Amino acid sequence: MANKYLQYKIIIFDGVCLLCNKWVDFLIKHDKKGTLKFVALQSEITQKILSQFEYQAVADTIVYLENSKVFVKSGAVSRI
Repeated sequence: MANKYLQYKIIIFDGVCLLCNKWVDFLIKHDKKGTLKFVALQSEITQKILSQFEYQAVADTIVYLENSKVFVKSGAVSRI
């Protein structure tokens, strides 16, 4: 079964972290083509997405999924 999330560039962020939310606001403002998708770490869909990548995120982090690769923390920020 093909991974249905591979077609997206997904940013998973801590929804209760003020810095993370400001970063997401910045990205939304500057994502003119609308290529990025955002989901809060605390949402139900996040665990479904991450389980397909065999990864489990922790609070206070940003995860970036692109081309079936997982980038976390500073690696995610620099890749974005």
